[in-house]
This record gives sequence, C-alpha cells and structure tokens, in this order.
Amino acid sequence: MLLEGSGDYKMLLAESPGEGFYIECIVTYSKGFIIAGENGQIMIYEKSEEPKNPYHRIATLPSSSDSKHEKDYP
Repeated sequence: MLLEGSGDYKMLLAESPGEGFYIECIVTYSKGFIIAGENGQIMIYEKSEEPKNPYHRIATLPSSSDSKHEKDYP
C-alpha cells in the first residue's frame, strides 16, 4: 500500500509484501524505502519512472533460499 505524506491512501503497490506480512518498521532513503517485518525479513524498494508502479522491490532479505539453508555459527 502506498500512502501520501498526509497518510491518505494512494494505491496498492504491485510488489507489496502480501497478506499476512506485518510491517514493523519503515525507513526512507535517497532512492526509496526499506521495510522490515516478521521473522527479520527486510524488503528494499526503489523509485521507478512507471506511474502505475512507482516503486519496485529490488531485494528481499533473507531471501527464501537463504531461509532453507540456515547457517550454524559457533
């Protein structure tokens, strides 16, 4: 979901995290914004020039493949 600075609803992002993902933190940065949510998952979005999709998700950390290969640390 994308909101205006005033908090008014603007649109649903095409690459939204999806139902059941609870956003616990949002931080803006020079190229877009970063969200963090349940289980330590982080999603990074960058501004695009497409009016119908103004932000693209460029990374999800940890990726789904990372969670399948948990590392053991001493």
